[in-house]
Amino acid sequence: MLRSGQLSLGPCLEVFEERIANLAGTPHAIAMNSGTSALEVALEALGIGAGDEVITPSFSFIASANTILMNRARPVFVDIDPLT
Repeated sequence: MLRSGQLSLGPCLEVFEERIANLAGTPHAIAMNSGTSALEVALEALGIGAGDEVITPSFSFIASANTILMNRARPVFVDIDPLT
């Protein structure tokens, strides 16, 4: 499927989602266009919204914080320590 040259929509998408769902042992899977979109949908599915605080690492790709802000929540940055 990935070699088809058609990586979004089209007849292969539904088959791809079904195969991923089967592999993950879940009834449904949704292919997304990017990790940022997937993070945004995941936060929305969890009911994260206005007034919520979401803990995220301070050393991360900007999408980690941006998707929290896009859902009108507040990112709370935590530091990372390689020993803990």
